[in-house]
Amino acid sequence: MSGRIVSPSNVFFACFTAYRERDYDKALTYVAPDVRVEVHTRGAQDPSCGIYEGHAGVRLWFARVDETWAIDEREDLSAVVTDGDNVAASTTAYGIERATGVKVAIRTAMFLTVRDLQIVELVEFHNLDRISRAVQLMTSEE
Repeated sequence: MSGRIVSPSNVFFACFTAYRERDYDKALTYVAPDVRVEVHTRGAQDPSCGIYEGHAGVRLWFARVDETWAIDEREDLSAVVTDGDNVAASTTAYGIERATGVKVAIRTAMFLTVRDLQIVELVEFHNLDRISRAVQLMTSEE
């Protein structure tokens, strides 16, 4: 890791940037080997939701996201707040749901704990209700 990575928010930014660039090996350098990731959603079923543990689990999560969503390189951070070892972030990713071809803007809230400059826990929430409604409207018109 670079000497510039000195705070939990910097760890988050570095990991987020590597993930956004699809450099998963680099992203994992900011993740503890025994990390625990929980991904939750409301509404439509998302195969990426679940609990993932360790680097193998994070790689599986990344793969499931890639299988489900064609996310373009635009993934905006709208807010990042830190409190000690904890980081809260809000993002919006833009892309296409692969199964339906529907363009989406996925809003996500993430809560992370960083220790020894590595992410040890991440909890992510999506609200996919709007996507479900859009798909239902599109399919009901056919």
